Amino acid sequence: MTQGRYKTSQKTKKSAKSKQVGAFPLESKMPLESGERLAPKTRLLRRRQWNLGSPERMKMYQEAKSSSSEEQPSFEDVRFTLIEGDYEDALTLFGFNWFKLKEHLAYEQFAATPEEYAERVDTMRGFLAFREVVVDSLLVETLEWLARSAFGAAGEVHIEKIMRGEEKTGYQLDYNGQKVIASAPGSQALTSDYDITFIVPNFEECEIDAVHYFNDRFRKKWKGKASGVVFDTNVYTSGFMSDFAQTKHKSQFAHHIQMYDQFRMKKHILQMALSFLPIRQYFSEREDEGIGRGWKVFKGATKVNLKAYMDGHLNEGEEFMVFKVVDRELDEIFNMTQVLHAETMGKLAAQKKQIERRYPEKSFKLISKIQLNSLAGDELYEHELVRVRELIVERRKLLKDLERMRLKMFRSRKIESLLDKLQSNLMEFELCQGRALVYANEAYYNAGAATHVVKGMQSGGEVELGRQKQMQSLLMNIGYKLQHFEHHLEEGGFGRALVNTAKYGQRVRDVVMRGSEGFKTPFKKVEGTDEFFDPKLYEALDEDLELLDIEERLIKSYKKSKTLVSPSAKEAAAAKDFHFEGSVGLTHKGVERHYMHMAQNVLGPYYLDKFSRKGLRLWGEVK
Repeated sequence: MTQGRYKTSQKTKKSAKSKQVGAFPLESKMPLESGERLAPKTRLLRRRQWNLGSPERMKMYQEAKSSSSEEQPSFEDVRFTLIEGDYEDALTLFGFNWFKLKEHLAYEQFAATPEEYAERVDTMRGFLAFREVVVDSLLVETLEWLARSAFGAAGEVHIEKIMRGEEKTGYQLDYNGQKVIASAPGSQALTSDYDITFIVPNFEECEIDAVHYFNDRFRKKWKGKASGVVFDTNVYTSGFMSDFAQTKHKSQFAHHIQMYDQFRMKKHILQMALSFLPIRQYFSEREDEGIGRGWKVFKGATKVNLKAYMDGHLNEGEEFMVFKVVDRELDEIFNMTQVLHAETMGKLAAQKKQIERRYPEKSFKLISKIQLNSLAGDELYEHELVRVRELIVERRKLLKDLERMRLKMFRSRKIESLLDKLQSNLMEFELCQGRALVYANEAYYNAGAATHVVKGMQSGGEVELGRQKQMQSLLMNIGYKLQHFEHHLEEGGFGRALVNTAKYGQRVRDVVMRGSEGFKTPFKKVEGTDEFFDPKLYEALDEDLELLDIEERLIKSYKKSKTLVSPSAKEAAAAKDFHFEGSVGLTHKGVERHYMHMAQNVLGPYYLDKFSRKGLRLWGEVK
């Protein structure tokens, strides 16, 4: 990993800040094709070409600026605005809604000719460069603020770009050995988001401070609007991925192992409930549209398939005992899923009403539905993080007190009292962190998916997945696939649904195919052995493997294609090549059927592998 330097100081901060928003800085270069740059003079040349001095053109420009945010502006409106004003002004034409802007410029349905579409794509690249300038400037400001407020940095603060080859994947500073990182390993594609994760090892509470600072500064600059809508940019803490969150603390409970096992079982139930939550949300949307009682049917089918799998792999006595315990556990998981769903949806609805009351009626009319949803989610995310921060600080104190008591040979009763508090702290942290991520825009709610996808596949690290994390990532990505496929199908058609959701299928495949011949990415080793946790999912989901292979092809040959340059070209090619009724049944109903089949059948291999290694004592020890 190579690094480039980005230096700020108190002296230069003002000049740097003045460039971050407003007119697009002429010294900044807007990327067109790979390796090609738009010369700084281009804007001046275009201004002369369009000659906005004429009264007729000025009138058209003023009308474009004052047009309703709910209307789709013409491309001429956008061009006039960019020539006379800047990118921030042009965003007003779309109601400060990046999704509307992207729909207008990155896709060809609004272009009259191929030449106009090519110009729209170039304009979209200009907006991407503008977004990068604005967001990166605020990122650097946030890192600098954190270095000064949390670690007492004075004078110059050196902030470096994190590079993977020639691609920037974030920023970091190193102050007296303490790293502060803003990780942004996203794609440079026209339709991609630009999400950031703050990482502060050993001081995870500072990540929460960074999220608060970034969002607060952004809302102040953009008049209360959410970065997730203005730029499709969301900021997160490392959450379940941090070493702090993943530390097991088993040694602290060495002489109170039953207390520790109780916590681990509760944590297992919660994490699996969070994993099923996207599937529950998918059914909720369909139930709102009057499409049956999907969640109830799903739960029943999952249990039936699990019992059938157990029948085929265990003798009659074993099957009866195992399924009886598993059935009870599944009831707990599904009940917790329902509780989380009702609670989070209720709080989101209440928060939206609170935001509505906060704004005068005239101002509120300017806030779109998507802005309202994003603002409500952001505010609830930050609210939950306040409690997460308190729990982090509290846990550090509890661990210090425990160590001090052990060194001074305090009576067991006092240690038990502290361990009881530690157990409560650990469980509340899991709940609050999980709930916070439900509110965050497009985040993974559970530890398995976050570790597997964000820490592993996106950041380039090799992460070893144990049995439980495999299930968490599988179920989370299956739920997201179902949700997002439906949304993209409604918004942009079959090709868009295929291309834009293939990433979820690729992530499912990455788990399912681990352990198969030729697939090198490791699982997690079984403690004390050379074996890996491999429940052989590729055997249980044999009828779905063809679809998962197609998902991989959609990513490599379509989404990341060098020859299919525009999003519309990728989508059209995918729709043409894959819209068939063959063995996979690659239609909307076919995709739904396969992913439902996967969701309802992954638990059999999971529980069988668990039982075969531990027997019936597994419900006291969850790995």
